[in-house]
Amino acid sequence: MVFPFVSDFLVLPAGKLVNQGQSIMKKLFPLFLFCLSLNSFSQSAEEYFRSGLQKDSLEDYAGAIASYTKAIEANPEFERAYKNRALSKSNLQDFHGAIPDYTKAIELNPGDFENYYYRGLAKKMSFGCSIWKYNRARKAALADWKSAIKSNPNNPALYYSRGMFKYDETEDFGGAIADFNKAIELDPENSNSYIFRGCAKGKLNDHQGAIIDFSKAIDLNIDVEIAFYNRGFSRFILKDIQGACLDWNRAVELGFKMAEENIKAHCQ
Repeated sequence: MVFPFVSDFLVLPAGKLVNQGQSIMKKLFPLFLFCLSLNSFSQSAEEYFRSGLQKDSLEDYAGAIASYTKAIEANPEFERAYKNRALSKSNLQDFHGAIPDYTKAIELNPGDFENYYYRGLAKKMSFGCSIWKYNRARKAALADWKSAIKSNPNNPALYYSRGMFKYDETEDFGGAIADFNKAIELDPENSNSYIFRGCAKGKLNDHQGAIIDFSKAIDLNIDVEIAFYNRGFSRFILKDIQGACLDWNRAVELGFKMAEENIKAHCQ
């Protein structure tokens, strides 16, 4: 029996569920609203950079790219301008164009884990149609996550996002569990890590372990409908039909209409 977990969602580190069809990079620019120190050498570059931030805030990404480009022309060593231009390109779905900017930012500031992290996401989103391109981009993305974690080993979001990548893109469920374990160790209050560790355990037929993780996610966030929905499947597979139906009904109450089909098929 195929384990039909709902896993076509990407949970960002902040904890908000968004559909994977949307841009992962959407509205990430506020992470880079830095305090700027103006000086005589780079004043014009800083002014262009500020203009880019303002245009980003208005979702004028093409205009922001133009401003960041002028900042880079005024100061070719302006690492933040490369990073923000890459984010603006990503918001326009130009992931191939974003990757060289992240690479330049890494060259200028190799200690900034965010550059590795977002370059990894850009590589993930730039997968081509051919298997060869897909495999190459997948390996490159994992290499960037490894570099980011090496640079900042105590950031739970890095382990969580790499675990999601292993779960969704490589089907390395054991590797995903290891990353979710580390994410939970560093941030035990994040319900999303428990949800997707539970999904990974379910894929490996550890349904009891999956139920424990889904239950922990519910303890942390009583309104997380996906945890109820997925726990219902684990209970159903273990022949706890009553428990499964209770979970699916709760998922529907919370707005997860997909569970209605399961209720009609198994709970009447």
